[in-house]
Amino acid sequence: MIGALAALAVALAFRLVPDDFPDTAWGRLVLFGVAVATGPVFVSAVRWLGRRLGRQHDRNATIATVGALTFDALATGFAPQLYGHSGAASTVVLSSIVFGAVSIVTCEHFLFSSPASATKG
Repeated sequence: MIGALAALAVALAFRLVPDDFPDTAWGRLVLFGVAVATGPVFVSAVRWLGRRLGRQHDRNATIATVGALTFDALATGFAPQLYGHSGAASTVVLSSIVFGAVSIVTCEHFLFSSPASATKG
């Protein structure tokens, strides 16, 4: 649920990005830079929320990211206008979302995982 809500928030935020912004090299650098910065921020926020709700789990952010990517895939397939872009700009927006998801999963795995959970099968 957290992932789907986060994805909806991101989709609505992308509507604020001007249509031609993802088409420029500078725009792409900014979008992918924000995607990288999303990793530690999102993981920290989800871990904090998990502690507050008493639902702590080593992979909360990864689980939420899977939910977010599911939402993004469905929205892109059935309601691409949700993101507010079309053509090549839409491809760049979706690519930056996927890149952000990779950043989140990588960040959670390498920076926030406890050594004990890394050895569990």
